[in-house]
Amino acid sequence: IEKRHICDICGKGFPYHSILESHKRCHTGEKPFNCHFCDKKFAQKATLQVHERTHTGERPYKCRYCEKTFAQYGTKTVHEKSAHLGIRNYKCPKCDKCLSSPSALYTHKKTHGEKTFQCEFCPKTFTLKNYLKLHVKQVHEQNERKHVCRFCGKSFAYAGSLQVHVRTHTGERPYRCSYCPKAFASQGNLQSHERTHTGERPYSCGTCGRSFIQKSQLIAHEATHASVVSSSTENSASSVQPVPTSVAPPIDKKNTSADYVCKFCGKRYAYASSLYVHTRLHTGERPFR
Repeated sequence: IEKRHICDICGKGFPYHSILESHKRCHTGEKPFNCHFCDKKFAQKATLQVHERTHTGERPYKCRYCEKTFAQYGTKTVHEKSAHLGIRNYKCPKCDKCLSSPSALYTHKKTHGEKTFQCEFCPKTFTLKNYLKLHVKQVHEQNERKHVCRFCGKSFAYAGSLQVHVRTHTGERPYRCSYCPKAFASQGNLQSHERTHTGERPYSCGTCGRSFIQKSQLIAHEATHASVVSSSTENSASSVQPVPTSVAPPIDKKNTSADYVCKFCGKRYAYASSLYVHTRLHTGERPFR
């Protein structure tokens, strides 16, 4: 196809005028497509449609090999290759971990690098620019809370956040697990739960290689490495002798690492089942009636 429509900014050619107009937005920064559920804007209508599925829960693409569904066709393809066909072609040059897509490899490689994106409002730094933008929105730009819950009066910066919160009052759980009868109030909780079925553990420790279902679990786990380093440093600096093994109490290995962290209050548990039972105190879930 002849590329007759040329961008007057970068010289790139396109076969159709509509594609050229869409391309120009990457230069102008124009984002004419607004999300109906939150304040996000997008340059492409297709990108908006994919984003809004995170609010509606729509997952139109079904895996050819299992019952799992996806919001994006590309995500479905990656799942089929990695989960069913065993194809993981993208290898990390630093730790030899194999990833299922170039984007997954790019994100993973950032975990090895320095945190280069610094927040202008506080000392925090981030490995990805998107993480920084999300941090600024959630922490520093939420002074104006215009979305108010009609049940309890709690206010939120975004309509989507209010929508998820209201479900704690109504009991609505629109996100259903593809593998069991469980349902959830938010897409994020569903994704974390479904990983218990698929075995997917996308968050890997850079120190020991152990992987986790949730990022909060990884953060809690990494803190155990930091405490070990700190403890060994303090012990070497002092002349305190270790307690003889004959006197020291036996270590219950099952409870030495509390890797399961409550996202509501930060309390830690050694077992996922213990965390699940505890979480019901916050969610009000009563599965046994």
